[in-house]
Amino acid sequence: MRVSESSVKRWCDRGLIPTIKTVGGHRRISVESLAQFLRDTKRTLTDPDKLGGYDEPVVALQPAPVVSDVSDEVGTFTTALLNGDEATCRQIIHQAYRRNNSFIDVAAQVVCSSMRLVGEMWESGRTDVLQERYGCEICFRLVNELAQYIQLPSSDAPLAIGCAPPGDQYQLPTHLVELVLRETGWNARSLGNNMPLKTMLDVVHQYKPRMVWVSISTIEDRGVFVDAFNDFAKQLPKEVVLVAGGRAMDDDLRPRLNYTAHCDNFYQLAGLASAMLTRREA
Repeated sequence: MRVSESSVKRWCDRGLIPTIKTVGGHRRISVESLAQFLRDTKRTLTDPDKLGGYDEPVVALQPAPVVSDVSDEVGTFTTALLNGDEATCRQIIHQAYRRNNSFIDVAAQVVCSSMRLVGEMWESGRTDVLQERYGCEICFRLVNELAQYIQLPSSDAPLAIGCAPPGDQYQLPTHLVELVLRETGWNARSLGNNMPLKTMLDVVHQYKPRMVWVSISTIEDRGVFVDAFNDFAKQLPKEVVLVAGGRAMDDDLRPRLNYTAHCDNFYQLAGLASAMLTRREA
């Protein structure tokens, strides 16, 4: 490729070229990983014979231009997640936050976009459950690092409480909702995932939140869930705004559920939360 060894090391550090750790602690680049990198960056090898059969044309190209848009950022972040490269993920996510000092941007444009890709890859068999679950753990730790930059809610901030329902094994989405709402000025608290809705109802009656959210990523039995959710919604105090969202909220499920508002993304959620604050202050 006519580039320096330091450039190759830097690409590996950033996750642009996936590597495999050897027993001795060294990094090894597979032919498949290198070939994918060459295709993605429109580069070719100057001496492919050294790879033992790599048959791309022998042409020396100038280094590919550096792409700094969000899609490239998401791609690099996703690759790093799948490699378990937490250091690269941390660098990307903090850089994304510093662009606009906005956690909502990080949640919507980087974390959600990347985890959606990882989920699709897992469903199609291109990655395994360990990579998917460990990727969630890395994201969870990193968003908690960013949480320290979110201003604490005022003493009179309205309360919002939420969870992921029974059978939903994903804690990250409902945690992201909490932090997005906190950034918009709410006193938001996530009760975690796999939460019985009856328990959630008891919490609502005890603490009297203004908003309740249910983040729905996976559902074990749709019929059972619809009945439980609608029973939960029916028993909520009338003044409580019930917000539903998540990956499982598709065109089949949405019409079957009773809720106050549905949000497809965190920008819609932030807009709703801000509008409620404005009406409250008016």
